[in-house]
Amino acid sequence: MRGGDDFESCNERLRDVCGAYRVACERWWEFRGSIRTQRIGSLELADITFSPCTVIRDHYDEHYHGDQYFLVLQADGSARMRQRGAEALLRPGDCTLIDSRYPSTFESPHGFRQYSFHLPAPLFNERFGKRNVPMARTIPGVRILQEPRDWFSWWGDDTFLKFEVEGVTFVGWEAFGDSSEYWIGPEPVRPVSQIEIVRQAFAHTPRWLRWRLKIVLLLWLLLGVATAVYSSHH
Repeated sequence: MRGGDDFESCNERLRDVCGAYRVACERWWEFRGSIRTQRIGSLELADITFSPCTVIRDHYDEHYHGDQYFLVLQADGSARMRQRGAEALLRPGDCTLIDSRYPSTFESPHGFRQYSFHLPAPLFNERFGKRNVPMARTIPGVRILQEPRDWFSWWGDDTFLKFEVEGVTFVGWEAFGDSSEYWIGPEPVRPVSQIEIVRQAFAHTPRWLRWRLKIVLLLWLLLGVATAVYSSHH
């Protein structure tokens, strides 16, 4: 990637944003990256772009930020996410969950861009309780097909997202791009059983999140849909 911050700056920024993680690469002097963040209440969103590298969370907790879950959405490139014997190969549109308490390794030999949605453990546990939620696995049946042009904007296109649930395409639409009134449904419009998965996920989205930045709503919705799909397969 052209421009961006150098190796030391990105490591410092990564620790500030994500905690006990560090970047490693052989040609560290050639490394470039950027981390853009947005905080809303107790939630933090990170837009991370790195040139070829490995991101490591080892056993040391010197920079630990407390228990968090990271919902990671691959926007560009690919990354192999490993944690506790599980592995997810993420390509654009794929997502996975990472538990910040445990060591992990993220390998990207060609560089990547990811959106990372940071969920404090109490909020995550309140939403999902003791349900079986997969960690470091490519979440099956859910895929982003079209992203907003600017994830961090209050405004944007009326149709701000297109995603797939078990092979059925859904679109998210907001009148005038900034009305906080959403229509989410299948494309083309027709009766599909998967609409209930999406409806339940939206129904369990905290009301205070629904009028926040689109990325907060969408990633929370995606997490609910992905968990429902995973549970139905196991």
